Amino acid sequence: MPHSYTNLTHHFAAFDLETTAKSPQSARIVEWAVVIFTADNITAHSSLVDPGVPIPAEASRIHGITDADIVAAPTTKQTLPRLLDLLGAQPLIVTYNGDEYDLEVLAAECRRHGFVMPQLHHIDAYALAAPTSRLPQHRSGARSLVTMAQQHGVPTGRGHRAVDDATATGLLFRQLAERA
Repeated sequence: MPHSYTNLTHHFAAFDLETTAKSPQSARIVEWAVVIFTADNITAHSSLVDPGVPIPAEASRIHGITDADIVAAPTTKQTLPRLLDLLGAQPLIVTYNGDEYDLEVLAAECRRHGFVMPQLHHIDAYALAAPTSRLPQHRSGARSLVTMAQQHGVPTGRGHRAVDDATATGLLFRQLAERA
């Protein structure tokens, strides 16, 4: 990892989404989290989101969020400004597999609702963690966030909920960056 990231472990934000689908272009956000890490503190910001479409049962089985959970939630268009402001204010955004999914979903939602996605200084913790896996690459789940976090002694909380996944991502990134 480039040396410049080691200084950023003192202030960065980890970002995660829970959504309605596996495809970034068709997925709608149902929950987001931005967990801000500073030298002294970890602060979580999150929201359930009414995606404007029914949440498929397959997606609910993964993250546990149902249509009943989002009845009073703000719409995507209502919550995107807060999310984009939080992300845009951070010196570094860390995701886990975000290059291929979370940031693509966010970009699609921005286009769908007429928002401009801010330029983000971003690193994908997956790229840092994957080479450290002690499991064969072909094994199912070998490089998942939960597996990589467990291999590095990072607590994961409830997997597939945005705050817990973002927190685990941030803790994993901090640990890997400080070892580099």
